Amino acid sequence: MSQTVTETRFKVHETFTLKQLLHPTETQIEQCAVMFADLMKDDDVVPAICGGDTNLLKPLVLAMIRAGVLDGETYAATNENDEVLGYVMTMPKGQVLFSTDEQRKGLAEYMALLSEEGKKYYAEVYLKSFPQFVAKCIDPETMIDVWWLHIVMTRERSQRQGIATGLIRMILDKVNSSTAHTRGCVTELLTKATAAGDTVALSTTSAINVPIYERMGFKLKGERGDTSPWGVWALSVLRYEPEN
Repeated sequence: MSQTVTETRFKVHETFTLKQLLHPTETQIEQCAVMFADLMKDDDVVPAICGGDTNLLKPLVLAMIRAGVLDGETYAATNENDEVLGYVMTMPKGQVLFSTDEQRKGLAEYMALLSEEGKKYYAEVYLKSFPQFVAKCIDPETMIDVWWLHIVMTRERSQRQGIATGLIRMILDKVNSSTAHTRGCVTELLTKATAAGDTVALSTTSAINVPIYERMGFKLKGERGDTSPWGVWALSVLRYEPEN
């Protein structure tokens, strides 16, 4: 079965294409992982999910991305050399990250790298408390009921060109089956989610990102601070709820 890919091209500072990566190459997967590790290396959540060893962030992200390749969807901005400038990885409604044996192979490899304390926190605290808090925030739905945006990243030198916004808009357009058109640098959603449309939600560990998502039509549904043996980290959950 093949899928038609809609691409939007425009030039601001760089020339790039927004598209769904149906079959990301190993080079592109590596670029995505390196980008995540570089942008998130100083985030407070990293020591918690890496058992205090921030060098393990890239192996964790590789496990997430590979799981997304199997059963999720990845949208990216690529340049003329097919280099990834930014990307969004989502698990569609009905899918949950690391929910199948094949997806969990990468997770098992990552867990083997963690200290015993790191394994205990990640498996017994993070992997349980995170989805529970999300479910509380988006009640009556849970993560399996929505399109959950797991990763939203744009490399530093390619930011402020509408890349992340454009990629998220592509997903919103697909999920809500709305008619879209190109306006300026992003694909704009013309109509709000219909009654039959699916929910799109995400989380962020940076308070700076909250107003950015809110301007896109997401609404803050809950926030909290979590404590790990390696410090405190913040979490905000948002759901797409555009105004009429």
